Amino acid sequence: MQEEKIEAEKAEICCQALGINLGDVVIFNSRGKVNRIKLERATLHVDDEEIYFHFGGRRYRKDGLIGKRDEYFVLKVENNQTR
Repeated sequence: MQEEKIEAEKAEICCQALGINLGDVVIFNSRGKVNRIKLERATLHVDDEEIYFHFGGRRYRKDGLIGKRDEYFVLKVENNQTR
C-alpha cells in the first residue's frame, strides 16, 4: 500500500513538472519517427547527476485510432542542483 502511494506521488510530481496529465496525448520522437501515446503511466528517478522522467501508454496507430501496443519513453534532464 505504501509503495503504491509513493508511485502515485511520483506520477503527480512528474506530470506537474512537465505540465501534462495522465490521459493526455503525448507526442515524442523516437529513432527519427514521431509517436503518439495516450499517457497512462509516469514516474521519475533522481540521482546525483540527472533526473529521469519515464512515460508510458498505449500507442496510436497510423490511422489515428488508439492501438493495443504499449510504448514508453524516457526524458533525461541534467540535475544542476549538485553543482
